[in-house]
Amino acid sequence: MKKDSVNKIAEQMKEIFEEIKGCGIIEYGANLLEFGLPQYTILIETVKQLGGMADQIKLNCIIKGLSEGKNVETRMNELYTYVKNNKEHAFLVSDSFRKMMLSNSTIACCIMGIMLGDFAAENRNPTQYEAIIMRALSTFNDYDIIYFNEIMHNSYIIEIEKGTKYIDCSKFPDDKKEEFMLTLDYCNNNRIFKLGTIYNDGCVIADVSTVDKVAEVLLKYINRARTQMGYEIHAKEEKNKNL
Repeated sequence: MKKDSVNKIAEQMKEIFEEIKGCGIIEYGANLLEFGLPQYTILIETVKQLGGMADQIKLNCIIKGLSEGKNVETRMNELYTYVKNNKEHAFLVSDSFRKMMLSNSTIACCIMGIMLGDFAAENRNPTQYEAIIMRALSTFNDYDIIYFNEIMHNSYIIEIEKGTKYIDCSKFPDDKKEEFMLTLDYCNNNRIFKLGTIYNDGCVIADVSTVDKVAEVLLKYINRARTQMGYEIHAKEEKNKNL
């Protein structure tokens, strides 16, 4: 990226955060923005203060997500317009950046960046499904996303009456069953999957995890992140570079 473009992006980010500050939702103590962000190197130094080298990687993934389908400067302009004189949007953007920078997953950072870009481009609030996904992604690690993706793309999902889909744990591969079960429990606890019950003639057969709108929306965002980051997300690959 050229220096002039980086300077422009840094200035746009400063304007966005200044607009959030101007909405009155935050009273700054030690205000990092007072140092100014005239170029990318200063931006990186500020990020280092927030947590070290890992934050630089997260920031790159966030920017990749935000810039999906558009250049970064255009997306930053949309983000600025989105928060301008709107306290609700200002809170959403600041809270989203907090979630992304505290995330345990580079993939999650990219996905949340894509989602935030959608909200800004469409000038809308997140749906309830998206709000659930954003919260879950802030605590997911890369393997949670990898194994979720594997579960959703394979023959582990069975459709029963009235279009209800449930996950058949008996079909999980033996060599990954423990990892898949951990992911399943985590998704249940974070409302990505729903807990349900299978009945036969009024008798309970089994308690199961069911797939509904939240899981389907998350899968669509994962597919977009795969394209944006050039990842092949597959449970059989355990190195991040091959996701």
